Amino acid sequence: MELADEQGISLPHQDPGILAGWFQGTVAEPIVTHWDEKFGITTRVMQDADAIARVAREYVLELAADGVVYGETRWAPEKHIDGGLTLDEAVEAVAAGLGEGERIAAAAGRPIRVRQLLCGMRTSSRSAQIAELAIRHHDVGAGVVGFDIAGEERGHPAADHAAACARLHAAGVPFTFHSGEGDGVLSLQQTVHECHAQRIGHGVRVVEDMRLDGRPLDIRTA
Repeated sequence: MELADEQGISLPHQDPGILAGWFQGTVAEPIVTHWDEKFGITTRVMQDADAIARVAREYVLELAADGVVYGETRWAPEKHIDGGLTLDEAVEAVAAGLGEGERIAAAAGRPIRVRQLLCGMRTSSRSAQIAELAIRHHDVGAGVVGFDIAGEERGHPAADHAAACARLHAAGVPFTFHSGEGDGVLSLQQTVHECHAQRIGHGVRVVEDMRLDGRPLDIRTA
């Protein structure tokens, strides 16, 4: 809310508790068709380097306060360039915030390391570009340790991003996939067998590939 106020951005609610409830789903209005629309609210206030660095810094401090010693922030650079930043500048802004958070946490006696996973979006055609971004920054000063595919799953197959995955594999950059949540077992099979993801995010519907007492399981009743 502070960032929105500084930047003159309107929010769905002006009361912090109600706004939090809307993000969490306990406040229905305004209705969104997909949770990604709520991310649009948060990314709207992170379009300059200072705002991005602040959020990254506070993220590290919140993790450290919870006792976390290693974390990964999984975010989509393409959603943070509407204010004129380049993709590389957005990655560097996150790196600056993470580094500052680490230093503050260490000084307070809570050492922590936090690195970046750069997301390409299922609904976007920029996954190959973001893959190249991840390769450029992999394991160097920006602390990028991998790549991820995120976003609305149904209707946006993993195979659309196979070229990005092949490039990452050739460069030795590990990658993960948000898969098997909004779509079923066929989506997971494609993710594993065509894109060769090394880690699955969510993946709960893999249960639909299992049987109990001869009966196929369903995520709604398992």
